[in-house]
Amino acid sequence: MLVTIGIVVLLVLAILLAVAFGFFIYKDWQRSQHTLEVDQKLALEHKLEEDLEPSLDHKTNERK
Repeated sequence: MLVTIGIVVLLVLAILLAVAFGFFIYKDWQRSQHTLEVDQKLALEHKLEEDLEPSLDHKTNERK
């Protein structure tokens, strides 16, 4: 009887640990997805700024 209770308690603890690890892995994955999206937006903005620089230089030279 005690062995059965011990096994059940260990199984419940193992399940709780698995759920906790799954939750933390999911949260970490969400955080990394958000970071990836932010990095992509920043890279796009940086590329757009680089694309605009030559045209701005050209317009500045025309005004002189």
